[in-house]
Amino acid sequence: MRYFTQQLFDAMQTGPGDPNADRAIALWEQNVTEYRSALDELKPRLQDGFARLADTTLHAV
Repeated sequence: MRYFTQQLFDAMQTGPGDPNADRAIALWEQNVTEYRSALDELKPRLQDGFARLADTTLHAV
């Protein structure tokens, strides 16, 4: 996935306070926004079952 790469995930693992992690966390949040926007644009072209799946959260929030 171009939005959530292993490299970006790994960069966040050192935790808050580390400048590299702080940048990675900010980029991750930006990517969340961009991903949701792209998904919202795509959903009208999906079959009903796939559109419902796109609206499903598979992780506890």
